[in-house]
Amino acid sequence: MEVLVTVVIVGILATIAVPSYQNYILRNNRATVKRVLTDLATKQEAQFLRARQYASSLQTLVSSDAAAATELWVESSGKLRSSTNTDSRYKVTLTCTANALGTNPCVSFSLQADAINAQARDSSCARLTLTSIGGRT
Repeated sequence: MEVLVTVVIVGILATIAVPSYQNYILRNNRATVKRVLTDLATKQEAQFLRARQYASSLQTLVSSDAAAATELWVESSGKLRSSTNTDSRYKVTLTCTANALGTNPCVSFSLQADAINAQARDSSCARLTLTSIGGRT
């Protein structure tokens, strides 16, 4: 009888703890990608100060292990990769807007992170966006 009561109590605790832990992991991954987007935006601003235009590709902003990427994937650790794997949580893309004359290829930018793999369960923040004017969604 005592074993049955113990099993019931463990089952009740597990039904409460497992969803809470899963939500914690989703929130942690979301915070990680927010940090990555902010870091990329900071690098964009530094690029703008150097060249009087934003970088039109992610390869200008990241380290050499992802240098050929037009899209980057963010792992749960925050590491950027040029290809996806099972630990990838977000896909990051960069969109640039040229000036009206077309003489400057990137006068404003938008960084977008889309949840993928296990992070796709995060329905409240499936897409995060950061723009050159500080807009966030």
